[in-house]
Amino acid sequence: MNCCLQEDKFQKYARVPPIHVLRLNPEFYMLFVGVVEIACVGLLLFGRARPAVLATWVLLVLMAGAIYTHVAVSDKLNDTIPAIIGLVLVLARLWAMGALDDVKVKI
Repeated sequence: MNCCLQEDKFQKYARVPPIHVLRLNPEFYMLFVGVVEIACVGLLLFGRARPAVLATWVLLVLMAGAIYTHVAVSDKLNDTIPAIIGLVLVLARLWAMGALDDVKVKI
């Protein structure tokens, strides 16, 4: 029952790119993102250094996309906070791994 409620709630995100632009099935997109997240966590737990860094960067993109989606549909801050915390944790992991040392930002 909870799964169906989650799918119904996810329908409001169907109007946000990339789901809307690519005309993706929202349920498929939700499943795909979940599988990618679980795969990344598996690489973080059991992978070697290079795949773990790649998985962390993928999670960074997913968390940034989640924040964008929540803002695009005008979700409440309470709904957005988990994605913000996830982004902060992913950035902390990248920093701790030294993966941000090579990133150059010019202002």
